[in-house]
Amino acid sequence: MLVDEAARHVIARRGRLVRDGWQQYAEKILPAGAPMIQRQETRRAFYAGAMHLLLTMAELGDPEMDEDVGAEVLEATKREIEAFVRRIGTPDEGR
Repeated sequence: MLVDEAARHVIARRGRLVRDGWQQYAEKILPAGAPMIQRQETRRAFYAGAMHLLLTMAELGDPEMDEDVGAEVLEATKREIEAFVRRIGTPDEGR
């Protein structure tokens, strides 16, 4: 039953996953009175990061990609992001 609920949630968010992530990020991180140019450039950077990860994941899904290599790429990416967060603190640090 839990799998069905999770699947329904994913399907309901189809086409809105990055948009929803951006909105949550912007609400949590950007100052309330942030100038439009800051919002615009931050949004562009957010979407560029999402695109980079999407393209990387697409490469990992290539039938010729070894599954063990793909798993290591995902693990290395996770470690990289975790190390970044440890260096800068939590994304909402200071709020």
